Amino acid sequence: MHSYTKNKIELLRAMLKEAEAESEAEKQTPEQVEQPAASLRKFAVRTFNAISPLGLARLPKELYACSGSLAELPDEPMAIMLRSHKLKEEEVAPTVRCVARCGAGTNNIPVARMTELGIPVFNTPGANANAVKELVTCGILLASRGIVEGARHVRDVVLPEVGQDHSKVEKRIEADKALFAGQEVMGRTLGVVGLGQ
Repeated sequence: MHSYTKNKIELLRAMLKEAEAESEAEKQTPEQVEQPAASLRKFAVRTFNAISPLGLARLPKELYACSGSLAELPDEPMAIMLRSHKLKEEEVAPTVRCVARCGAGTNNIPVARMTELGIPVFNTPGANANAVKELVTCGILLASRGIVEGARHVRDVVLPEVGQDHSKVEKRIEADKALFAGQEVMGRTLGVVGLGQ
C-alpha cells in the first residue's frame, strides 16, 4: 500500500475516533461534560514566510496551533499558510487539507498537483490592498520628481568628482538639481490598466 494512502487511512481512523467521542459528548448534559475546551485537539497550521501576527490573531489560540516549525505543532499540519514561499509537493504532509496563500496570486503553489491530491488552494485578494496603494503612490512620486535618478547622480557622479566634502557636495547638488526637477503630479491624468476585482 502506498504510504500516502496509508497515512490517509490513519488520519481517517483518527478523525472517526474523534467524531465518535464528540458524538458521545454531545449526548451528555452540560453537567456531565468534564472536558474543558483547552484540552481539545488543536487544528495544526504550518506557516511559511512571516505571516502577519494580526492575521494569525484572528485564529483562536485554543483551537489553532500555527507555526513555521513542524516541531512546534501538536500534530501533522492540516493546513498550510504562506506568502511568497515556493511550495514544493514534498512540503505538503498527507494530513494537509487546504493551502491558503496570503496574497492575490497562487503562482508559487503547484495548484494542479494540489487539485489532483484533493487539496483546495485559497488566496486572499485585497488583503494587501492598502500596501499596494501606498507603494503605487510612492512609485508615482519617485518617478515624477526624478528622485531615484537624482540619488544615483549624487552617488555615481557628484561624490566621485568632489569627494566627501559636504560644502562641495552641497554646491554641486545645487548646480545640478535642475537636471532632476521632474514634474508635478497635480493636474495630471493617471491611466490605470487592470483593477483586479
